[in-house]
Amino acid sequence: MSKVTLGMSTYDDFDGVYFSCQGNRLLHPILDLDGEIIVIDNNPNSSHGAATKHFCNKSKFIKYIPFTKYQGTAVRSELFNYSKSEIVICIDSHVLLAPGAIDAVVKYLSLEQTDSPILVQGPRLYDNLSHCSLKWLNIWSATMLGKWAPTIPVDTIGNEAFEIENQGLGAFACRRKEWLGLNPLFRGFGGEEGYIQRKYQLAGGKVVCIPEFKWIHRFDRPNGIPYRCNLKDRLFNYFLGAFELKLSTDSIVENFRALLSDFHVRAIFKEALKAYNKSKTDSSLKLDNSGEN
Repeated sequence: MSKVTLGMSTYDDFDGVYFSCQGNRLLHPILDLDGEIIVIDNNPNSSHGAATKHFCNKSKFIKYIPFTKYQGTAVRSELFNYSKSEIVICIDSHVLLAPGAIDAVVKYLSLEQTDSPILVQGPRLYDNLSHCSLKWLNIWSATMLGKWAPTIPVDTIGNEAFEIENQGLGAFACRRKEWLGLNPLFRGFGGEEGYIQRKYQLAGGKVVCIPEFKWIHRFDRPNGIPYRCNLKDRLFNYFLGAFELKLSTDSIVENFRALLSDFHVRAIFKEALKAYNKSKTDSSLKLDNSGEN
């Protein structure tokens, strides 16, 4: 068993996958010495998919997994089913981890012995590399429940891990056996931030920010977003997550009524509730929250 898996899911982002894999291998020798990289391709039959498969299959350190059972950013949860490592670090397919980041995660999770699940996150670096955001604030920002905390200089964040409530999911980590899972009925993009952190907290666990676990994310997409990304899917995910975690939907309704008609908000509420109720009786849709994947 390897010590650590670096995993990512992708949808028509060959360039991102290439540089995320190669850049992180160059920056983090542990990936070749005692680790593996897993790439889950959510659109393997495209030209990007073919290029990604060809690239991954040239390296003994990278495992390529085509996956078409469902589509959306929640596919990243499947990484924990394919990994054989003790620790899994999940990144977007266009993220670089700062030098020392992986070693810091491995050290923290190896030393922090507890029966409660821990989700590890880190500061998001800005493109100037001198400033970062340590967390998301739990407030609505247009279509997302979460807003980057004010930027601060990197050299002011200290060295000690500390608890946070929320953070973007461009990079996160946990022990494989402690992964609590994203709802497999999530679709498209959005609704995962805040949901997965709250899930750990409700399970008696915690979300921590490790200052050394810094990551930088490519946001610009000059060729456009290739995957399905719309407000109705995002609202569905927020409702579904709230039903699963038994949280109030009041703030969700209030926020999206400014973006969609009352008719659509009510219809999506009913659709998500129906899907949630079905998931409670359909074993193929149930989450395995034991962490033993």
